[in-house]
Amino acid sequence: PGGRYARWGPLETRLVHLDEADTAPYGFPGALVACPVFPAPNAGSQSGAGPEPVGLQGILDRALNWLSSELGSLGDGGGASESSSDPLLRPRVAPAKIPGIAWSYGGQGSCDGSRGFADAADGFSREMAGDDKGYWLPELLEHAASWGIAAACPTLPGGVPIGDGRSTVGAALMLADLQPCSSLGDGGLRPPLIVDRSKLGVAGYSLGGGRAVRGAATGVGRASISAVVALHPWNPGNGRTAAPTLVLTSTEDTNAPFRDARRAFRNADGSRLLAALDGGDHYTSPRFWAGATVAFFLAHLQGDRSARREVWGARGIAASPRMTRVERRCVESDGCE
Repeated sequence: PGGRYARWGPLETRLVHLDEADTAPYGFPGALVACPVFPAPNAGSQSGAGPEPVGLQGILDRALNWLSSELGSLGDGGGASESSSDPLLRPRVAPAKIPGIAWSYGGQGSCDGSRGFADAADGFSREMAGDDKGYWLPELLEHAASWGIAAACPTLPGGVPIGDGRSTVGAALMLADLQPCSSLGDGGLRPPLIVDRSKLGVAGYSLGGGRAVRGAATGVGRASISAVVALHPWNPGNGRTAAPTLVLTSTEDTNAPFRDARRAFRNADGSRLLAALDGGDHYTSPRFWAGATVAFFLAHLQGDRSARREVWGARGIAASPRMTRVERRCVESDGCE
């Protein structure tokens, strides 16, 4: 599901580690962030990525305009502007704004999979199922980043915490406050990408899917979160979410009951879509859902028309013959088609 968004996108990616000194104010002891990075000049796009979606094309066009003006100033013999060492201070072109999402995993441990069960629960770790079965958790974050979305994973405490989702929302707000992706330039040739506070989303798998929904239903979540994706959600609570919501599960999921997925769906006040993979179980890898997740966020955070078709269109998620138990409601003001 998700069409071309199930493939790796056209952008390079970088992983940034944040420690507790940075993240404690947001309610968690560290985070891993996958950042999109524009290819260096003359670097070809990755094969198979296909044409960039409309929303991302605008960012790329802005980057090329910025690069042309920078090279033009050098060609005039005047050299770079006084502020050229700091891309954020350049007066010619404002930094490009991108969406940011927070991902909440289902198990416990570290986001990089170095300890605990997080990697196995959220990407089918190489040790558990072989690297052909899914993504390692950082790769799941980088998949989103390759399509121009900054993706943060907050580290959770020990045990398997249920939590109220505030840390998940906090991780999304952290992206807009700390801007961990803005300094990944290389001598000024790559323009900075700034996470837009008005384009924040939350996502999660299993208990993490429940946390994403519960976090989006809090007062802070309803005010700041603009899209929600819940994969196989477990214990989503009874709060109501305001943002467009995508809920994906499987017919044979015996860990997170289908009634939890339906509750997350019915408690969404915005556009909402529920679908179950026929024959799948709780351990249908989030890698399988990566394209649908990215398409949903690009559709509702970036206004990408191509992504909207992959979600809501005649050949979108709900139209797949592998999907069953489909329910949907489209609110026109949300831009669904």
